[in-house]
Amino acid sequence: MGICGFPAFNDKCYYSAIKQLLEKHGFEIIEIKLSYYQSRYFNFFFPLFLISVIYEILLMVMGVKDLCAYILVVARKK
Repeated sequence: MGICGFPAFNDKCYYSAIKQLLEKHGFEIIEIKLSYYQSRYFNFFFPLFLISVIYEILLMVMGVKDLCAYILVVARKK
């Protein structure tokens, strides 16, 4: 058992897997917002922070949705 009293499984927590799962179970996707910003974790060391920001910008510009840091999904059952 974990700290919260149940095991947590973070499997397939990326854009294409979440989208596919929702569609498979009959959900209509209203909106999906992606965020790539996670550099604040590296505020303690500016060079690492800067590298992380550049990495995030590259991912965003290239449109690599599966490597985003956060996903907000608005969906409803069909």
